[in-house]
Amino acid sequence: MIAFLFIAGMTISVLLTLTIHREHNSLADIIQSSSVDKGDGSKISALIRKIAKKSEENEDVDIENILRAYSLSLLSPCRYMKALAGILVTTGLIGTIIGLIGAIDGLESALTQVGDTDGIKAAMVETIGGMGTAFYTTLIGALFGGVFLKMLSAVADASVEKLNNEAFSFIALEVTNFESGQESARILARIEQLLERGVPNASR
Repeated sequence: MIAFLFIAGMTISVLLTLTIHREHNSLADIIQSSSVDKGDGSKISALIRKIAKKSEENEDVDIENILRAYSLSLLSPCRYMKALAGILVTTGLIGTIIGLIGAIDGLESALTQVGDTDGIKAAMVETIGGMGTAFYTTLIGALFGGVFLKMLSAVADASVEKLNNEAFSFIALEVTNFESGQESARILARIEQLLERGVPNASR
């Protein structure tokens, strides 16, 4: 059960990583060529073209909200990863309870077989086996769910945030024609924050 859940989580992680990598490459191609017509049919290229079209038509474009929605859409598989991580930890705890029950049963058998050496040995083996099951399921569930899958989810979050920031700086500076005013000041403030973080292309 634990192995199946972990494999499912890893599969989701691999697919998400490939998707993010493709989006990064597509954005890199667009930035390098400074052309919104570049891209390979990815979500980010379609999004940038849509924003460019609205900008050409002088429509108001809320870049931050659009990219926030894009990020949430891209990270939707992370919800399943986090759910699987929680289920793995819970499964480990259930295994702990089952193992402890087996250990208690074995200990009870040992106490009722005073004088029967073979019976006591068998009961002790059952007790130790139950305790082993309890400890191993807790350890495996915590490692796979509480560490690996959560770590992979955090890496995906950071990658999408980086993608979002690079896309924002490119769209704000190269795609939209924002004018003076509150929106312009907000965009420039965001770009200054990206420059402080060392985001590429924020100073183009």
